[in-house]
Amino acid sequence: MEKLIDKLKNRYSLLIIIITVIFSIMAFKLAEITIIHGDEYREKADNTKVKKIPTPAPRGNILDVNGKVLAENRTGFTVQIMKDEFIENDKNVSSIKIMSLLEKQGENYIDEFPITLSSIDYKNEKDFFEADTNITDDIAELLIQNGLVDDLLDMTYEHITDFNEYRFSVANRALSALNEAKEVLKLPIKIDYKDGKVDYKYKEGEDIESWKEELNLSKTKNPKSDIIQLLLRDNERVKSLISHPIVRKFSYELLDKKGKVNNYKLVDYKFSFDNDYRDIKKNLMTHIETEMLSLIDDGLTEEAELELFGEIKPKGTEAQKENTINQLKNKYPNIYPSISFETSAKQDFITLLKYRNFKDMMIFGYEKEGESTTLGLELLSYLNNKNVEIPFIYAPDDGNIFEFTNDKEKNKFINKNNLQKDISADAAIEIFIKEEKLFDEFVILDDIKVNTQSFLLQYINPKISISKWEYTSLIDKEKWIESKNIKKYKDAEDVFEKLVEKSNIDKDKNITNELNIYEKRFILLLNDLLTKQGYRAYEPITIAYNIKDETVAMIKERNMYFPGIKTSLEPLRYYPMGETAAHTLGYLGKISQADEIDQYINKGDYSRNDIIGKTGIEKEFEDYLNGKDGHKLIEVDAFGNTHKTNGEEAPVPGNNVKLTIDYDLQKKAEESLKETIEKLQTGGTYESEYGNYKFNKPYRNAKSGATVALNVKTGEVLAIANYPSYDPNLFSTGITLSDYENLRPENEKDPLAPRPLFNMALRSTIPPGSSFKMLPALAGLEKGLNPYEKVNSLGYVDLGGGTKPACWIWNDYRGTHGPTNMYEAIEKSCNYYFYTLAAGKNLRTNRKFGVQVTVEDMRNMSKQFGLNEKTGIEIPEEKSGRVPNEEDKLVGANLRLKSLLESKKESLVEGKKLKDKDIDEFMDIFSEWANRENMSAKEVIDELERLDVVEEEMSSLKDYLVYTYFREARFKLDDALYTSIGQGQNAYTPIQIANMVSTIANGGYKNELTIIDDITSYDGKDIGYEKKQKRERIELKDYNYLEEIKKGMLQVVERGSVKRIFNNFPVKVAGKTGTAQAGKNPVTKNDYDNYAWFVGFAPYDDPEIAVATVIFQGGSGGNSAPITRDIIGHYLEVNKDKKEEK
Repeated sequence: MEKLIDKLKNRYSLLIIIITVIFSIMAFKLAEITIIHGDEYREKADNTKVKKIPTPAPRGNILDVNGKVLAENRTGFTVQIMKDEFIENDKNVSSIKIMSLLEKQGENYIDEFPITLSSIDYKNEKDFFEADTNITDDIAELLIQNGLVDDLLDMTYEHITDFNEYRFSVANRALSALNEAKEVLKLPIKIDYKDGKVDYKYKEGEDIESWKEELNLSKTKNPKSDIIQLLLRDNERVKSLISHPIVRKFSYELLDKKGKVNNYKLVDYKFSFDNDYRDIKKNLMTHIETEMLSLIDDGLTEEAELELFGEIKPKGTEAQKENTINQLKNKYPNIYPSISFETSAKQDFITLLKYRNFKDMMIFGYEKEGESTTLGLELLSYLNNKNVEIPFIYAPDDGNIFEFTNDKEKNKFINKNNLQKDISADAAIEIFIKEEKLFDEFVILDDIKVNTQSFLLQYINPKISISKWEYTSLIDKEKWIESKNIKKYKDAEDVFEKLVEKSNIDKDKNITNELNIYEKRFILLLNDLLTKQGYRAYEPITIAYNIKDETVAMIKERNMYFPGIKTSLEPLRYYPMGETAAHTLGYLGKISQADEIDQYINKGDYSRNDIIGKTGIEKEFEDYLNGKDGHKLIEVDAFGNTHKTNGEEAPVPGNNVKLTIDYDLQKKAEESLKETIEKLQTGGTYESEYGNYKFNKPYRNAKSGATVALNVKTGEVLAIANYPSYDPNLFSTGITLSDYENLRPENEKDPLAPRPLFNMALRSTIPPGSSFKMLPALAGLEKGLNPYEKVNSLGYVDLGGGTKPACWIWNDYRGTHGPTNMYEAIEKSCNYYFYTLAAGKNLRTNRKFGVQVTVEDMRNMSKQFGLNEKTGIEIPEEKSGRVPNEEDKLVGANLRLKSLLESKKESLVEGKKLKDKDIDEFMDIFSEWANRENMSAKEVIDELERLDVVEEEMSSLKDYLVYTYFREARFKLDDALYTSIGQGQNAYTPIQIANMVSTIANGGYKNELTIIDDITSYDGKDIGYEKKQKRERIELKDYNYLEEIKKGMLQVVERGSVKRIFNNFPVKVAGKTGTAQAGKNPVTKNDYDNYAWFVGFAPYDDPEIAVATVIFQGGSGGNSAPITRDIIGHYLEVNKDKKEEK
């Protein structure tokens, strides 16, 4: 023992003992970690990850060239849920409390839960289908007509429990609806209510009299009266008010007391999916009925009437028309089927296609295995593969699509199928395949249905999934119910109750009183949002945007009652100028499309809650404007729950984008365009400081237009205006369904119907009419045209076959321009002169002109001016126009020839059935023949003999090649004539035409356009952004030719049809009118009024600005001239002031 004590006294021995003990403890602990708790720690190590929670950075500002803010950020409070902080045991109570508070305060919140409460519906389906308006419109109108808005405002709902006070006031809801109205900037009114009594007060310290005067309200100090007046100014506000389930219920009860709900009922629970399904069914049924009525009103083709009735039927009364429709449907159910709630999605898809124009469908083209084809060609291939004997070839020409192979086969087919003797090939094949249900089989083939769907979507979107053959709303419904693990259910109420049961609401120990259905729905709504969040629990879920300061204060005061719920002051996009430059700026939206999810979430650093640019500058410069988000670094487990925070970084605002547009000029362009269109509709007077202009006649369908102004020296865009426009503020935090519906065209089938969201200046490719004539004239000068040589302009030319291209003076007055030189032809817009230029001779007198400008000449000149390419402007929606292209004609001609050869593959060469390879070889040979100059019929016969074509087929094939294929494969004379006056295949956007005029004005320099002046950091520092803008001079033999063109344009303004518009204008302007045909309205079947173009530049001697303006259905080009004049005037006045200041 003593020895042991002695050893312990030895310090070295003691050290060894201590070390041994420590290592023993460490070994034991290591064993415990690896053996006993190894799996647990391993799992934590595997699953615990560091995540970044983004702190949104304010988007950069968008400014005009002078620094005026066009898009900025306003801070607004949002309400957010932190999923991992949402205490599980208190989740239901917290949900009720926060939603009750938002309701009480009249705040709008995100509601994507697909079971709606207290819906108003029709008592029977017949009333639903016969109604011309929707129920919300009807209820709003009934409330107003019966003076019930006053009573409705005083209604409240309360549900007081031990743990919550749920209070709802219609008046508070009304304040929210009015706050959303863009013209009501603030409402100095406060609502207090308790025990069912509502008290309306003005807020203290507010200048009520000035506010009333600003909004033109009655001077009586009655806040409730003010609310009612503002509500009744726009039915949309009342409709917004009754979008809430409690207000709907109150509205129904008020109307019921008045005996005004005879055909309505109140539905406690309803799937929103079912509403969507029923609405689309009704739309499709209405669509079919409209198509049938249109068919009867416009008349069946005579051949169709003879086929169906054996006579040409006179048009009758509405009752007779309805009877005729029923006869058609009953007698020919396969040709005129119906859509009902009993028909399937697949049947409806087929039906919709049957009511589309058969010819249009058959020429619908697409790519197949790298080659062009059409539905018509594929139909014939399908019928041949089924061994269906048909005597047709695909030969589109002059409005017809198919031809009979020969009279013998035609008569055999007609007799066999009991068709009318003189029926056309198109009508015959259409009736045959529809009656035999071959059409039904063809349009849903796996390799065809995508293309028939694409064709159909040009006219209507049936919202049918062609992969599952079901309506998308019903698919979404089943997916949603399945995601809730509900296998069987009866209706919406049953699903609702099952979800309540799954949420353990009734078993929640914190809920001591019975909940009403609205409170239950609050819980289910937030549960649904939490489920969608998945395993990204560290990301906040925003449930309300832009809430009132008062609401924020209440949430903060009661923070202990809202675990996991916070308010956050976040930047919200704001456009202080409203609709000004909306199409240039673009709008924002949530990340929703598959490509956006992949780009921004999967590959980028965005979250589901982020808002991105969807169009315009907001989209194109998303990477610059979005800036750099800040973040918190947190540790989360596999379930997304937070363990701890490891630090944070403040956000950096996005960069500022300065545009080249001038706000004042932009505003002037938009105001001039709007006022001109409104006055033109009534034949009124456009008033201007540069001179008033009385329109000669009203053009009631002139409802939209566009104008573009450019700096001719730099290619900078000065202004882009479209009418109608929209307010991008609607999209800043998510647009409502009602607001989005108001921005859609009145009729989707009408391509010229006003489209507020459509950037016409950059996307409408339309014929330029006479505003194009400068280019054929320039091409003529290049080929030696003497601009003083006169053409005896005789009004019209006769090309035979009923084709008589004419000058406007002949069409309008049966007049002629007589002897006309190039300058006068531009000034007077004489079509006849340009016909002569394109033909190389006067087609009425046969006198040689000395110069001929071919389609190829015009095509090449158009390409030099950039009309076959985008202008380069940094707005992603821009489309390119198209120049006349002989290759397009050749493609069509080849398709028709190939169809003919395929129909003859067993009989063309004796003893041989042609294979696809053989037909392709024939096509190559015939295409080469088409390129020869004037190959004669005898030469064709000789060549066909060498190809071993049988004698029986020789003559018909020779005729087709010589008289059809060779002519169709090349441009013909009428193509050249129509191209020379800006019709035919010419189709360009307003911004392309503006750049064409700019290139003429500046001496032939084609600028790549830009709308970006500079991009700097949020604090104004240089970030190194450089514009890559091209500028190249077009190729001309003599650039003085441009001066000759400009002289003609000067005469337009000084001596031509717009002389009186520019009489008092202080600056010399050169310009050109353009009146272009717009075709037929597919809805009304009537001719559209013409496009009205006016283009110009100024000052004439030293050009600075070029402008192109077009009014859709504006009648004649001169009607657009006042807009162009005023834009030029405003720009030059402002620039003059700036120069004087310098």
